[in-house]
Amino acid sequence: MAEALKLVSRNDVKSEIVAGGSYVTITQNPSLEALVDIMGLGLGYIREEKKGLRIGATTIVQDILESPAVAKFASGILTQACSTFASRTIRSSVTIGGNCLWPRPWSDIT
Repeated sequence: MAEALKLVSRNDVKSEIVAGGSYVTITQNPSLEALVDIMGLGLGYIREEKKGLRIGATTIVQDILESPAVAKFASGILTQACSTFASRTIRSSVTIGGNCLWPRPWSDIT
């Protein structure tokens, strides 16, 4: 995490944080010089807790859709939202964190 933050905060290189990468693919920003991949930071998880669910930022939407814990939470409303989310191919790469930060009309579940 520290290394990712250090890379993104550099002033000499125009960089972007990526996990699923769909935002970077769509925007095609020609000024980008580097991508900082955060998929290996352990932020992809779904955990049941006493007060509800905790879903990590790099959890892909397809994993949320297929999670038994998510299906039984709040009458399955998040499962229902994920099931209407684009296609399986897109759900298998888009992360919940990216969708919350950069919602798109074709993929907004927030």
